[in-house]
Parts: sequence; structure tokens; C-alpha cells
Amino acid sequence: MVRAGAASATPLAYRPEIDGLRAVAVVPVVLFHAGAPGFAGGFLGVDIFFVISGYLITSILAGQAAAGGIRFGDFFERRVRRIVPALLPVLAATALAAWWTMVPEDFRRFSQALAASALFGSNMLFAQKASYFSSPEGFAPLLHTWSLSVEEQFYLLYPVLLALAYRRGRTGARAIMAVACAVSLAAAFALQPVAPSWAFYLLPTRLWELLAGGCLALLPAPRKAHWLALPGVAAIALGFVFAHPESAVPGPVILLPVAGTLLVLRWGTAGTAIARVLSWRPLVVGGLVSYSLYLWHVPLLVFVQYHFREPAPAGWRAGAVVAALGLALLSWRLIERPVHSGAVLANRRGLLAVSLCALVLLAVTGMAGHFEQVRPRAAAEADALGSEYAGAELPDDIVPTGELAFVLYGDSHAQQYYRALSNRFGRGAMLTGPGCLSLPQASNAGQLEAESGCEDNIDQLRVLIAQRRPPIVFWAQRWERDLWDRRSGNPIGATTQGIGAAAFLEGLEQVRRDLPRRTRLVLIGNSPTAWAAGPALSRGFVRCRRYVDAECPSAYPATRAEGGGMNRTLALFAERQSQVTYVHVAGAICADDRCPILEGERLLYSDGSHFTALGAGKVADAVAARVKPEPDMAPGLPWTALPPSRTPIPPNRSR
Repeated sequence: MVRAGAASATPLAYRPEIDGLRAVAVVPVVLFHAGAPGFAGGFLGVDIFFVISGYLITSILAGQAAAGGIRFGDFFERRVRRIVPALLPVLAATALAAWWTMVPEDFRRFSQALAASALFGSNMLFAQKASYFSSPEGFAPLLHTWSLSVEEQFYLLYPVLLALAYRRGRTGARAIMAVACAVSLAAAFALQPVAPSWAFYLLPTRLWELLAGGCLALLPAPRKAHWLALPGVAAIALGFVFAHPESAVPGPVILLPVAGTLLVLRWGTAGTAIARVLSWRPLVVGGLVSYSLYLWHVPLLVFVQYHFREPAPAGWRAGAVVAALGLALLSWRLIERPVHSGAVLANRRGLLAVSLCALVLLAVTGMAGHFEQVRPRAAAEADALGSEYAGAELPDDIVPTGELAFVLYGDSHAQQYYRALSNRFGRGAMLTGPGCLSLPQASNAGQLEAESGCEDNIDQLRVLIAQRRPPIVFWAQRWERDLWDRRSGNPIGATTQGIGAAAFLEGLEQVRRDLPRRTRLVLIGNSPTAWAAGPALSRGFVRCRRYVDAECPSAYPATRAEGGGMNRTLALFAERQSQVTYVHVAGAICADDRCPILEGERLLYSDGSHFTALGAGKVADAVAARVKPEPDMAPGLPWTALPPSRTPIPPNRSR
């Protein structure tokens, strides 16, 4: 969201009602992010800004084109003056707050967002990694910069494209823009059901909103039909009422604020009732500071919420909004207005040099954080506690050449044991998929992303076993899953009861029957989990310590350990099969009717259910006690010595 057009190299009559319209747009956005009741559709305020920006930028550029040609140097200087000086302190302050506040995992994500935001490419990062309505905490402080990146990309391309279109005159340019607008709108609506994040964040699927404003700017002066501004206001209001985070965006609901903004811009002109209302001084001031308010309010709200497990108290959120408004007023007075007017950084070269150097420094800082050359303040505590996930940085699949001591199969709860098992048993292979339970006739792929390849994992395992004939297959995961039939795609049920449990046991038996005679199947039971200690530990002990409204238990009664029912099912299955061994994870972790989160000063869990190296090592010791390595197994190698080569089995899935 960029405030554009109050001043220009080509004079453009100032319309205070447009600043008032900006205030109408930014207030719902702020209240939406603050969680204020009744503003679930407030995020559509950004769409109003897109239309306003397209209208004003096109008005400026069209005036230049008509007067002899677009002055690209002046245009880009104006954009830099309006965007970069106000952005720099926000990025710098947010980076400092993230370093001070965040745990390492979140800080690494934040660093990615910082680098992308400084390069005006954060929308492309978030399209791949973050939903606007449920993003990981590390991305959240800068998630709103997606719209800034969209506009900057638009500003980079649009003047050149408009200059080319203007070779066909104003009418021809308008026709070309209308076609491009329609194509972008159709692409947005077509992409939204299959790739909603891409449709939401990227310029090609947001371009139509900017071009809609641009087409409006190229229309002839309107006839007197000022009453049409009233349905425009109504359409904007209805958009805020009907939209909610579950809406398809871009989708039909987004047409309301876009159409409404177009009507207000065209017919809510000076002298009309709508213009008089929008020109009310408090609204105009709100519009003048709207860009800085937009920049500041999200980081402040996010860092307030970061210290609460439950929604932050209303008073804290209100305080963050008030602070954001105060910082926005200061930014307008001390940074934006002096730089806009040329009182500060009057020289173009100086402006560009300062802006470029500062953005590059921020981008480099972000990249350093991503590569962990810069680590947050909490990193020392995390290191001392040994909080890292035991499967960190491992790929889903590892299949080295040569003789295999074992194959490890399952989901991330299997992946966490790979290093520990390799150190105890020797060189092994691993086939895993995040959150995946894959059986010969069923899987839980119905609740995963379509491209996860989960249901094919079992086929890969069967081929690998047939080709390499390992002495042991370790199978570990979170065993409570909902299953879907692989052929029909119909839901079967949960693995814990009824038809789903029967299908689960049938799948286990099929895998057992397919094993070579000398291959042992070792079922590693559910972990007791840290979740059982309470929801405050869902993101781990180090994250829990950042909350001011929650306690962080170091142990809990063993009776609350998770997965007891599935563990009994696995144990009974193993008792009936001489080729199968069951390992009780809770028995390796819990003692004296207590399940610890910490052992001494070291953590057993990295988050709500996954183990650290300490926890995984204790389970691997229990496994080794139950399953003695055969004398002819491959010699033990540390996991770091494993070759990076991948399996020769047919690659029939995508990751």
C-alpha cells in the first residue's frame, strides 16, 4: 500500500477527498489486524489502495505523455521519495525487535522476509511459504509488505508499458489496458481455487486492480451524475461486511471495494456530498499518514501478540494501534514531508545512493539471518537447552549406495531418529514424508497437499526393500491419522477405531508379508509428546518462555502421555508376528510415572511432539536394546559421513 500522487512532475489537481478515501481504506485494515470485532473483512482496504494508486499514477503519466513524453527519471525519483524513506526505519526497527524477541526458528523466517522486503520481492516469498491469514510467526511482522512489493513491481514495469501503449493514442492505450485488466482478472479467478496463495500475492493476479484505476484515469471527463458516488460508498461498505478470512480472495467479494472505489473516484468529486464528507480534516490527515500507519501497525501488533499464547488483551492491542498512529504522524512530519518536498535529500543522486545503500544493507542482514550468520538473542538459550529438532536439515529421502544396515520409513517422527539409528546400526536409508502415513491400500493423503506424494511412499519402500533387501525396516511416525482409500479416494476413517483401524492393520500385515524372510520390521511407537504437558508447549519450551500468560512445565504425569491406544495396537500386532518387533517409546522417555520435558538442563523435545537429539538418542538406545545389529551389517558410520547420492529406484513422485 503506497500513498501516491499528492505531488508530481506533472501538476495534478489535489483532491483531498482521495486522502479521505485512503483513511477509509487503512482504518479497516488496521482494525482487522488488531482483531477488532466486526472487521473480519478489513483486509480489503488494500484493494482500495491498489485502485487509487493505479488511478493517480496513470493520471500523472498520461499527463506527461500528452505533454511530450513520460519523464522516467522524474517518475522513479518520486516513487523512491514516497516509498523508501518511510520504509527504512520500519524495517530497521522491526529487525532489531525480531532479534531481541524471537526464537531462532522464527528469526530465520523473519530474516527471509526482511531480505525479500528490502528487495521488494516479499510477495513472491510469501506466495510460496505463507498464507496471509495463517502465516508462520516469523513471517508475520513483515507479511503486510506483500502489497508494497506488488506496487513496486508495478511501478517498475508500468511506465514503460504505458508509454508503448500510448503510441496508439489515449483511446488505444485505454483499450489495451482494459484487455490486460480483463486477462489479469480472469487469471486471478482461475488460479485462486488451485493456488490461492499465488493468486493472492502475485502481481499478475493483482494487476487488474491497478489497471482498473488506470483505465478510469484515461476516461473522458464524466457527466454530472454525482449520485453514483453513493452506491460506490455502499459497495465498499458491503465488501467489508461480506468478506472474511475464509473468502475466496481474489474472488467475487473483491469486486465490491474495487467497483466502489472506481465510482467514488469518478463521481465523488469536489462539491459533492461524498467529497465533502471525505474531505473532513481528520480523514484527510488519516489519509496523509496512511502509508506510515500501514507500515508500522503490523509489526507492533505482531510483537505484542508474540508475548501471549492466547490472543493479546484488547488493551495491549489498542496500545499498539495508538503507538502505530503516533509513529505514523512522526514519520509524516519528520521523514515523509521533508523528503517529498526536497527539503531533505534534495539531490537525486544522494537520494538514490542513501536509499540503495540502506536497502542493500537490510537485505544483506536478512540473508545473514537466513544463513544463521546473525542469530537472535534467544539462540544462546536454545543452544544451551539443546532445543534443535533431531531431524533438522535432513531431506525427506536418503538412499546411499552399497549395503544398507536398515531402512527408516514414516513421517517426520521417523526422520528424527535417522542420525541416532545411523550411529548405532550403520549406514541406512530413509524414506519419509511430512505428516504422511502411507499404506499399500490407504493413506492420509486426503488431508495433505495434492503434490505431497504421500500415497506413493509405500510403493517406494516396497521397491527399495525388494532391490536392496535390508536386514531391518524401522517404521516410526505419529500413528493416529485419518485414512483415505488409495483407489477411490473415499475416506475410510481414523486408525484408532472401527473400519479405519481394520484398514490400518490390514496395511501393516501386507507390508509384513512383502518383507524378505530375513528382514525384520521394527515398529517404533508414538512418542508421549510434549503436547500432553499443555498447549503452551506446542511450539517448544524455548518459545513457551516468551509467553507472559503461560507456564512452561518441565514434566507431566505419565497417564497423560499421548498415543496409548495406538501403542497397544502396535504392541499386540508385534506379539502375533515373529518377524515384527515393537519398541515402546514412552518406556524410553518416561520413568516413575512422570514424562519429562527436560532431562537436567537439556530438552527432550524440540516442539510439541518432535524430539531433540537427546530424546531421539534415548529412543535409539531402546531400539538397539531390543534389536541387536547382525554381525554382518554395514559398519557404523556417523550420519555426517553418509553419501548424498539418491536412490536408483524409479522417481515416480514429486517433492
